[in-house]
Amino acid sequence: MTITRNHPKQQFIFLLRNDPTPKLIDALKRGIASVAARRSWTIQEPSYFEDEVSGASPSATMHGGSFEVYSALPPWGAKLPLETDRAHYQEVEEVVSELCRLSRDFGMSFQLQLDGTVVGGVRDGSMDRMLDQGLMQPWKQALRI
Repeated sequence: MTITRNHPKQQFIFLLRNDPTPKLIDALKRGIASVAARRSWTIQEPSYFEDEVSGASPSATMHGGSFEVYSALPPWGAKLPLETDRAHYQEVEEVVSELCRLSRDFGMSFQLQLDGTVVGGVRDGSMDRMLDQGLMQPWKQALRI
């Protein structure tokens, strides 16, 4: 099975929840670059971003990273090749592992989103229950890995 041209993509986003000190921003940029260099990515490697938060007073900037995955939402999940779904799971797992390391080593916490929907977080070096039991475990079970 191959992926069709019109198969939708979703943004997997991870946002830094701490006050963005230069030390944390530098560590986050290095962490994203490190995880991006570790493998060949299905669509695109994760990249760092910073965006001004509109309407924030005083002005605020969001810091984080993102990469794309092919949608597995109905009806597209049935059209997603198993090897692509497995690759995306491994990509997300690799990013989450790096976020856990950054959290443990630098005290960072993150909110994770899929196309703007919160799917969980990382804090104190670990995934929260929502991310672990709501996304990662069911996905892994569905893939039978």
